[in-house]
Amino acid sequence: TTLEGVQRELSSLQELSSHHKKRAAEILSLLLRDLSDIGGIIGTSDLKAMMEVNEVIEEEFTMARLYISKMKSEVKSLVNRSKQLESSLVDTSRKMQANEKELASCQLLISQHQAKIKSLTDYMQNIEQKKRQLEESQDSLMEELHSLHAQEKMKEVHVMDKQKEHLTKLQDAVEMKKTLEEQMENHREVHQKQLSRLRDEIDHKQRVLDELKDLNQGLQLEQRKLQSDYDKLKAEELEKDEKLQKLV
Repeated sequence: TTLEGVQRELSSLQELSSHHKKRAAEILSLLLRDLSDIGGIIGTSDLKAMMEVNEVIEEEFTMARLYISKMKSEVKSLVNRSKQLESSLVDTSRKMQANEKELASCQLLISQHQAKIKSLTDYMQNIEQKKRQLEESQDSLMEELHSLHAQEKMKEVHVMDKQKEHLTKLQDAVEMKKTLEEQMENHREVHQKQLSRLRDEIDHKQRVLDELKDLNQGLQLEQRKLQSDYDKLKAEELEKDEKLQKLV
């Protein structure tokens, strides 16, 4: 839009220059007509009238030369100013295009990082849910183990009362206890390994998430700087437009 405005201003300058040229041509035409009248006077014997006309023509020539000189100076100044504004406009437009491209690139990169952060956040929530499920499973196993220990103690008391009669049953109970403890130990080791692996994975994802957040903050700062530069260029362009309008 600004480029179109400047182009309209340049067109106005060209029309003004054309008007000055047309005015100069009209003045020269009047001078030629006066010269023709002088020729008619010279053809007569009225010398006094010819001298008076000659003085008037000299004055008109002097005024015409001054007017033409002034118009040339104004046109030259307008042309130079127009060229300066065209050059400044081209440079400003080029800078604005470069900043707009860089700004769009940063916005795209920020969007990509935000998508990655969302994906990692969802993954972390999923991991946290699995962790809670494992903890609940561990609590359930511990309750079951306590229940088995209580049952075992009751059996031991019963066996002690009838030690001689139920020696074989006691041995079976001991074996069963051992087997259950081994199973519980195995479950506990597997559970601990799973928890350790999940903690390591959560720590790693958290570090990646923190790095992405830092990078995203840096990109947002850079985006704000680019936006500020872009606004500054827009302000400079508006100022140049105002100067051009004042000049016209």
